[in-house]
Amino acid sequence: MTDTDKQLWRHAGELAASSAFLMYLAEAGSQRLSLHQMTFFMLAAAADAAGRPATRTQIMEAASGLVPGMRNTYRQLLPPSRVFPKALGWLVPEENPMDGREALLRLSPEGVRVIEGALLTLRPLKGAKAE
Repeated sequence: MTDTDKQLWRHAGELAASSAFLMYLAEAGSQRLSLHQMTFFMLAAAADAAGRPATRTQIMEAASGLVPGMRNTYRQLLPPSRVFPKALGWLVPEENPMDGREALLRLSPEGVRVIEGALLTLRPLKGAKAE
């Protein structure tokens, strides 16, 4: 086993948990949910969980390398609308008291449920050793 293999082996549990986390989001969402949308959702969830809900622009700036794929597809995470009738409703826009031109994105009750379920997949597997 090479040094690189040994380093990766130490993180096998983390890699498996990350995969389980993404699979949970994919199953909870639609079949068309993209990695960009999952990333946008996770960034919005992290900001809301920290008590500082972010705007679409702030989230896109935080994921600067992913911006082209996020520009409009994030709307799939908002409540269903005429344009996106099958949207997931995981995020809810709220008026931004600092700037009425852009809304803050907060987790909806369904979004909280999805995040809580996904976070359960990150717990160590029974019998797995932590280093």
